[in-house]
Amino acid sequence: MVFRKKKREEEAINPTPLVDVMFNLLIFIIITAQYTNIQALKVNLPKSQVGTQIEKTEKIVIGVTQQEEIFLNERPVDMSGLEAALAPLGKKQIQPAVFIQADEGSTTGKLVTIMDLVSKAGLNKISIETKK
Repeated sequence: MVFRKKKREEEAINPTPLVDVMFNLLIFIIITAQYTNIQALKVNLPKSQVGTQIEKTEKIVIGVTQQEEIFLNERPVDMSGLEAALAPLGKKQIQPAVFIQADEGSTTGKLVTIMDLVSKAGLNKISIETKK
């Protein structure tokens, strides 16, 4: 009788599935990171019964806190700085959409002043954000 020795194959871990999983995870993280919430400021938005979704375009977010501090894309600005920042944006061929996040405790006068500045800069896509 001839006995053959069993070949003991070294069991190596195949890294291909691991690389595939990590690559898919990386893609998932990159894609979901682009859908961050616009509501980064601590602004208590007023409620609305009826609302519409705005199409995805270039966005400018102007925030007004309860203390009537103004933020342009999460950076604090004053009224003259806001006007200076909006002026060149109104001259673009494809105008960005302007989202105003005004705290429900802020005054209507401040909101109207900001809307006037946006219109004066030539930006026509103005939206006031609310929550349902």
